[in-house]
Amino acid sequence: PSSPVLLSRWHPTGSNNITLGSAGLAVDGNLTNHVLSGLCIRASPTAGLPYVHWLVSLGEQKIISHIFIVDMVESLASVQQTIEEMQSVSVFVGNSTDTSLASIVETWTGGFMKSHIWNVEVDRIASVAGLLKPATLGGFSFCEFEIYGYPNIAAYYYINSAIGLEDGRVQVTQLGVGQTAPVSPFDGFSHPTPFMAALNRPMLGGLPPAAFFPTVGTTEIFLEVQLDVTHMICGLVWQGSGVFSDLAANGTNSYNAFVATAEIFYGNSTNSLQAYSVYGALGLSTTIGTGLTDSITPHRMSLSSPFLAKVVRLLPKASKNLRLLRFELLGYPEDCNWLDSSEATVSAVSSNSAQILLSSPHVVTGWRLTGGSGNATFSLSFISLRNGSLQTVFNCSLGSEQYLPLAVYTTKLFINFSDPAKLSTAISLRGCRMA
Repeated sequence: PSSPVLLSRWHPTGSNNITLGSAGLAVDGNLTNHVLSGLCIRASPTAGLPYVHWLVSLGEQKIISHIFIVDMVESLASVQQTIEEMQSVSVFVGNSTDTSLASIVETWTGGFMKSHIWNVEVDRIASVAGLLKPATLGGFSFCEFEIYGYPNIAAYYYINSAIGLEDGRVQVTQLGVGQTAPVSPFDGFSHPTPFMAALNRPMLGGLPPAAFFPTVGTTEIFLEVQLDVTHMICGLVWQGSGVFSDLAANGTNSYNAFVATAEIFYGNSTNSLQAYSVYGALGLSTTIGTGLTDSITPHRMSLSSPFLAKVVRLLPKASKNLRLLRFELLGYPEDCNWLDSSEATVSAVSSNSAQILLSSPHVVTGWRLTGGSGNATFSLSFISLRNGSLQTVFNCSLGSEQYLPLAVYTTKLFINFSDPAKLSTAISLRGCRMA
């Protein structure tokens, strides 16, 4: 996997009682850790509040791999003591600034932090992270809080649909369906289209755009997506038949139907797949509830443990009415490398813009400026291979290595610099060839 990137720099921060410094100092990038530097903060108990906390909001869910914390050195004498203010402090993550909903990752119980550095392995998806300590045990002080990880591109990039990427990039030849043969002329797949596994596809022949399973609960009945390169799979979107009207010839509402539970298997080969497990009321289980309650409403599920795979297989376990399912994979290519000069040609096309021509269609997932542009302000746009339109991805003011907020499928990109003096053709792209 590619190296995690810093996610927390200059993001909004908060605390229920800062008594030294300001909350934002912890994400300013300065690792100087002595109290006399004026670059550290202290949070102290407040009457009536059970906890002291500090937090940073990432704005949206990210895949957090680890958190790096720099402790504050109060005085030269503090190197001799046995305990310090970070004792009993917990690192937490969550998706709300309400700390009562926080999930504790790790608590410092080691007494004096001799190295003044605390590295916490997280491996969670969250939008908020911070520090928490019972008020009865006093406050805490620290100097820097850095979150490393990856953008949760599942929020933007639907692998096998028209949303966010090329319509139909996952072809019929990349789908396997097991023994998904229709059992009667009235079932959804009386014509040979058991491959309509993506949301937002048009209905064909008046039939539900969904895979039909003649039975459920056997390993021979499945729907499988075979991706062209390894992807980090971050989530799924499920839907039933997508039809609420009565389409069945026998007068029953058979197509108001959906798969209720399923199993997911993944791997890099159809011959070597492992089951995805989740924690439920009864402990660890491979049976996953789709959350569907009708055939119309899509339900999104973010995976608590994203996985790498080229093959994803879904086995329905239980269903409502007919066994119909539409589903999406959400994620991004993980094994993309930096493109060399034979794959990406960069040239200046005006006083403030550069053009990047790719030798073949690529999914582009990241970029960096390698020349002297530094932190130049620019915008990135590309020509969509789906409809030929020019689409802007984002505006940015950082020149260091970054992920795109969404993966794009293209052969031509443009970078427009706000300051012509900053124009540079020393630009590198990270991407996967899809031709």
